[in-house]
Order: sequence, then structure tokens, then C-alpha cells
Amino acid sequence: MSKHEDQDESPSQYEHISSCIKAIDDYWAQNISKWEVITQISNSLQLTTASMDSKQRTTARGTYLAMLDKHDQMLAGTGSHGC
Repeated sequence: MSKHEDQDESPSQYEHISSCIKAIDDYWAQNISKWEVITQISNSLQLTTASMDSKQRTTARGTYLAMLDKHDQMLAGTGSHGC
């Protein structure tokens, strides 16, 4: 793969990452439901199919879902340890 081809794929990957992070931020701000954020992440990953193989998509899904779960755990912990 040439240097030029790498540059052509980069914007797609950056757009995918930005889209997923924005969805997570919206979830953390309680602007969208967990179902909506998962749907947005899934849709974003489907759009990047050409630049990602199956293992990469699975890893990305796991990473984003772990971020959501960590946030939910922190909220649950905050609620149970309140004053």
C-alpha cells in the first residue's frame, strides 16, 4: 500500500472515531439513550467496513461498549455512595 493510499483512508477512520466519540459524549451528557448511542456506533462502524476488517470492527465495538459500561458503573457507584 502506498503512502497516498494510507492518506485516502485516514479521513474515513477519523470521521468514524469522531462520530462514535460524539455519540458517547451525547450519552454521557444524557442527551441520548444507551440504545441510541449503540445504534449510532454500530451504524458508524458499518460505514467504515471497507477500511476495517472483522477483527478491527469487533475490537472497536468492544472498546466503545466498555466506555459506556464504565460510565454506567461510575454513575451507579456515585448513587450508592452518596451522602
